[in-house]
Amino acid sequence: MKKRKKGVQMTTTALKLLALALMFCDHIYEFIGGAPIWLTWLGRLSAPLFLFCMVWGVHYTHDRKHYLKGLYFWGVFMAVGDLLLAWLLPGAKTAPMNNIFVTFLLVGMVITIIEGFRGKGDRSEAKKLLWLLILAQVASIVLVPMAILGLPQIENAFVLPASVFPSLLFCEGGPIWILLGLMLYYTKENKRSLAISYLAFSLLVMAMGGFGTLQDLFYQNYQWLMALSLPFMLCYNGEKGRGLKRLFYVFYPAHVFILCWLGSFVAFG
Repeated sequence: MKKRKKGVQMTTTALKLLALALMFCDHIYEFIGGAPIWLTWLGRLSAPLFLFCMVWGVHYTHDRKHYLKGLYFWGVFMAVGDLLLAWLLPGAKTAPMNNIFVTFLLVGMVITIIEGFRGKGDRSEAKKLLWLLILAQVASIVLVPMAILGLPQIENAFVLPASVFPSLLFCEGGPIWILLGLMLYYTKENKRSLAISYLAFSLLVMAMGGFGTLQDLFYQNYQWLMALSLPFMLCYNGEKGRGLKRLFYVFYPAHVFILCWLGSFVAFG
């Protein structure tokens, strides 16, 4: 008789659906004026959960190159949409700068490069990918400032060059989120290591923002709330679930674009 696992168990699909709901809350706060701040507190859990699912996706995929190409396509698509919205909706609460696809892509590229040089993948492909990554950084360092200076009226002008040439410096979350992705990848199969390293990372994020007062920790430097996503990661049972492979790829840009549009003429209260 097969033994049942004790405790709450969550598949990749369950984790993604939870992350989608939390992300939606976060983006309501981001794009709709007057939204309560607790919505973005909930949203702090979303990106880490998506990143956790993404590194497992990198682990399980049968075609790493196709997986990375898909992330690149959606990253460029998202950047074009962000730029167009900022141009068409100057009255929006904030210009959309959301493009987690690029962050995921960079994490996947770095993992693939490391594995190639460690003998766990194709070394020649890893070399090619390393050169592409280096060239992308050079191009983005040149083109991002040009976009910002050339289009000063568009707040998110940097998004497109930083996505066409995936930038470690200008991706959503910045280099520290690439580090988080690597940490999640290499600790994902050891729950003890995952818990210790993830909580340490959350503490580091808190320290980087300055501890301040208790009020500061909830109204200014609240990124540390990401630590609350750990219990859900620890509930992961290693199973895919129902899939819904394309849901995130479609829902992510669609809801950002719609909320940004709504935020240009509606507000809470």
